[in-house]
Amino acid sequence: MNGKPFYRNGFNAYWMMYMASDPSTRDKVTSAFQQASKYGMNVARTWGFNDGGTDTPLPTSPGSYNEDTFKQWVKEMAAHVKSIDSQHLLEIGLEGFYRQTTPDKKQFNPGNQEYGSDFIASNLLPEIDFSTIHIYAEQWLSGSSEEAQDAFVDKWVQEHIQDSNTVNDIYNSASTGGGGSCVGGLFWLLMAQGMENFGDGYEVVLEESPTTANVIDQQSRKLGGL
Repeated sequence: MNGKPFYRNGFNAYWMMYMASDPSTRDKVTSAFQQASKYGMNVARTWGFNDGGTDTPLPTSPGSYNEDTFKQWVKEMAAHVKSIDSQHLLEIGLEGFYRQTTPDKKQFNPGNQEYGSDFIASNLLPEIDFSTIHIYAEQWLSGSSEEAQDAFVDKWVQEHIQDSNTVNDIYNSASTGGGGSCVGGLFWLLMAQGMENFGDGYEVVLEESPTTANVIDQQSRKLGGL
């Protein structure tokens, strides 16, 4: 960015649209951004969607999606967001599962099973700027040893680094400046004070978590110095 490598260092906050829509809770969004900025974070990821009954639901069954409907939804929503704000990067927020587009890669899915939406097909859409993956090894491989989970994580990350370099042009341009894919991270889940009902056991409230805030601050400084 501006001729320098850009290292993504930020947080997830799925709740921001919900809180921002209500004037009485909008200050939670401001507070979260202020705290994140204080500790050197430069990227925020939030959700923009609406659940509800329709004739063409995205999930056809638990863990399975109507790919055509999903891709059309992504294209429509991405185009709409870009029409409002063309200056920010846009991504989908997928776990990273391999499906019909790359049947040879299904072996890298948890338990060699087919889950979710197609990582490759979805991220090839021209409206999408960069890709993301998630890792829940303890849940996906709950009956496996720690060594097996670690091996899965290593392979999962390496395969998606290679694929991200292929499907997203932004990584190819970034790599020339020392960046590239998987050169940062966004932790789950940043919250503001007074949001106990939104927690899931992984939440971080920086004002109440000085040790965690210190770790984030150190990471921000190290990434900023690269």
